[in-house]
Amino acid sequence: AFTLEANFTNQTFTGQTTLEPNPGAPLLTVNGTMTDNTLSGSATYNNGTETLGSDGFQGFIDPNVAVGVFHGEDGVDAMAGGFLVQSD
Repeated sequence: AFTLEANFTNQTFTGQTTLEPNPGAPLLTVNGTMTDNTLSGSATYNNGTETLGSDGFQGFIDPNVAVGVFHGEDGVDAMAGGFLVQSD
């Protein structure tokens, strides 16, 4: 599961997913900030051992929708993905 949290008071956007069968080890962690409607930040994977770069997470957010992408590689492995969240 991938859980994302937007904290409008602190202007942060964070998320984490987990490896299976070990639910305590994060596969992907996103640490972002919100400036106006722009999301930006960094992302790590493999329990924080691999960094997707300081600009590895980018997106857009407003009260009705959030969309973001993450990407990176280390010469051996690559990871990329994204999300789209809309209000009801």
